[in-house]
Amino acid sequence: MKLPDKVDKILVFRSCCLGDVVMLTPVICNLHAHFPKAEIKIASSTWIFSKKGLNLLPYLPYIDEAILYDAPFEKSVIKGLAKTIKFIFTLRKEKFDLVFLSNRHSIYGLIMKLAGIKHRLGFDETKHMNVTAPYEHGLHFVHRHNKVLESAGIKDGNNNLKLIPKRSKADIAGEAGLTGNNLIVGVFPFGGTNPGTMMRIKQWEYAKYIGLVNSIAEKHSDITVIFFEGHIEQERVSEEFKSKHIKKLKISFDLISACDIFISGDTGPLFVAEGFGVSTLSIFGPTDASKVAPQSKTPGVIHKVIWKKPDCSPCYTAVTAFKRDDIKYWNGNTFICNTGTHTCISSISVGEVSSELESMMSVLSGNRI
Repeated sequence: MKLPDKVDKILVFRSCCLGDVVMLTPVICNLHAHFPKAEIKIASSTWIFSKKGLNLLPYLPYIDEAILYDAPFEKSVIKGLAKTIKFIFTLRKEKFDLVFLSNRHSIYGLIMKLAGIKHRLGFDETKHMNVTAPYEHGLHFVHRHNKVLESAGIKDGNNNLKLIPKRSKADIAGEAGLTGNNLIVGVFPFGGTNPGTMMRIKQWEYAKYIGLVNSIAEKHSDITVIFFEGHIEQERVSEEFKSKHIKKLKISFDLISACDIFISGDTGPLFVAEGFGVSTLSIFGPTDASKVAPQSKTPGVIHKVIWKKPDCSPCYTAVTAFKRDDIKYWNGNTFICNTGTHTCISSISVGEVSSELESMMSVLSGNRI
């Protein structure tokens, strides 16, 4: 189906999660470039857009409203169905001309069809879509989704993640007590916790993060480290750091945007950092880094990835992610190491991460002179 020259309202849909939604910002930017006068809204889970929670909305480019949809995370089938019906009627009232559907499950294609959206862009394995492209497993998430736009005649003009900082770095740093002109290194040792899913298998050992930040503070008086806490009980930091160069702060989008380097595993805040144009050092294990790791090309920004890639990795793939009944990979809602060794992560040493970080700091410090 050929797209019309004029489109007034566009919906971008991804049920979950934070990193995936941020990785859709190139799609949003490309849709805006092709239909500059169209209103674009996004639909996803309350967890991402709740004002009491993360609330990513103010930082997304070209989007002024989020439509919340939490039905997939309801334990009650009846409540989930009721939320889905309400969601369909909400979309019908909006009268969208076009939807970009990131999820592959055909139930979402049916929802978009029942919502009366004429032009439905997505992957060809999803039923009820009428403008599609193959789900190419070999491509990075960003390029794979931009291929759908190409199939609709929308040129793949942008592959960079993009978020809009709301305040200046100086204001954010000053409010957080980060004085001086130090290079700011943000470290988030958690992640892998999403609605209905636990993937702590993605986390590098907490003790190694502690060793890393203590090492940085000992060697560099011109570096400030933010050791980030998360928003849930399992992501609290009990340590009291002795060095004045290490600050323990609760993670926020503003603080991430104020960092010069952000270090974490494969988790949402990593892609938030990429979207803000922050240099990243990411530690990968069970996930295929070539398919999702930061790859935006921004002048003066460095993206480094540590992935040892043993024979058993990647094990968390587009296929195994959905096989919840496969006890080789899943224990309830927790994705587990099928070898029992966690070697993909445990084989990464503090020295390896420190060496990559030293190299990045040297380059970025030189850029600041």
